[in-house]
Amino acid sequence: MTAGGLAAYYCIKDMVNAATVQSKIDTSVFMAKPITNMKKLEQNPDDMKTKMELMILKVQGSICRELERLDGEQKFKVERWERPEGGGGVTCVIQDGAVFEKGGVNVSVVDGELTAAAAQQMRARGKKLKGDNLKFFAAGISSVIHPKNPHVPTIHFNYRYFQVIEEDGTKHSWFGGGTDLTPYFLDTQDVVHFHKTLKKACDPHGSDYYKQFKAWCDDYFFIKHRGIVISLFSGHQQWQLLRRGHYAEFNLIYDRGTKFGLFTPGARIESILMSLPLYAKWEYGYKAPPNSPEERLTDILKNPRDWV
Repeated sequence: MTAGGLAAYYCIKDMVNAATVQSKIDTSVFMAKPITNMKKLEQNPDDMKTKMELMILKVQGSICRELERLDGEQKFKVERWERPEGGGGVTCVIQDGAVFEKGGVNVSVVDGELTAAAAQQMRARGKKLKGDNLKFFAAGISSVIHPKNPHVPTIHFNYRYFQVIEEDGTKHSWFGGGTDLTPYFLDTQDVVHFHKTLKKACDPHGSDYYKQFKAWCDDYFFIKHRGIVISLFSGHQQWQLLRRGHYAEFNLIYDRGTKFGLFTPGARIESILMSLPLYAKWEYGYKAPPNSPEERLTDILKNPRDWV
């Protein structure tokens, strides 16, 4: 299991297990109706697939409504879509608001035949999958929020549940995902709060989990060709655009969730690329001015530190 996968598992396990299905599912808290047939969901309340779908739909609705309240100007555009090969999703995007330049909160619930490329990637990360004809189920929630203010970091998270079934019926299942900040200017208070919140979520399940997962994430979110970690007005906005360019590079080149989505048959590209910022910039050979806030942030991104 990957670092993000373990972190996601222990941090959302309690939420998933707490999700129960009543005789009638309250869809009023969702942004759209479930992907799976309602009758099937009601008949299988203890199935982890049911619990996960209902939980992420509820979380999506809660996040979207709170972001709309904070923005005060724009509402989310909601699109419920279906995938011919199996399943579908609910894409929610807000943009050009008073607070948020662009933000997305997506839910996907898909199933079908696992491609050879996807199976190979899973095996490369330690999954012992036998055979070539593998069926899969994946349900997850992902979000990326790009604020207008360059002093407010971009935040991203994705949490998902995977299930793979071999030809003989052997079932493999796991949670995956993670979360990160992409700061443009260092605000120590923001970073410490972010890490303390994650440590508080991890500690009840193991006192060493936060330290272990944090180290794994520093490694995962590293942009190898730039030597920096992705996570953590005029002139400020130009730096913000350059940092968003770095974010887009990581998202398109390294991010596992993006690559899995893009190479899944019947992929909805519009929803997958929701995570990209509305505006970004690439400047050849850019170097931050000496002793500037930009240089201080770059130094931290090249040399991750402990925050709690």
